[in-house]
Amino acid sequence: MKKNKGFTLMEIMVTITIMAILISIAVPSYRQYITKGNRAGVQSELMQIASALERYKALQMTYTNATLEAGAGSVYGSDVYPKNATGSKILYTLSFATAPSTTWELRAVPNSSGPQKGNGALALNSAGQTCWSESGASSCSFGTDKAW
Repeated sequence: MKKNKGFTLMEIMVTITIMAILISIAVPSYRQYITKGNRAGVQSELMQIASALERYKALQMTYTNATLEAGAGSVYGSDVYPKNATGSKILYTLSFATAPSTTWELRAVPNSSGPQKGNGALALNSAGQTCWSESGASSCSFGTDKAW
């Protein structure tokens, strides 16, 4: 009698089913990991910009003419994160406001068509306060929303 080598259809179907279950668990977890990593990245950038703003004030004695965009008074060189990204590669749009010349506030709003969509805005101010609109809103309020 000849011995057959190989797999039966039932063995292949069980293997495919197990792999499908594992993939259905792994893919959403991976996407969530990437989203959290991108959020941590922009938090780091906001802290670096804050440091650059303090250096700017030490030299200029004011925040008044500081900007994020490239050019005179630039403290970062771009108004998007990752720096100088274009199109669908933009994860966050950065904004900066001074009030009047002694305090500042940085905001990072997720790109509405990017992978961070719905992840919520982040903010940092000159007092060191942070906020993150965990609900996915496009802005956050210091003291009301979650701090990062």
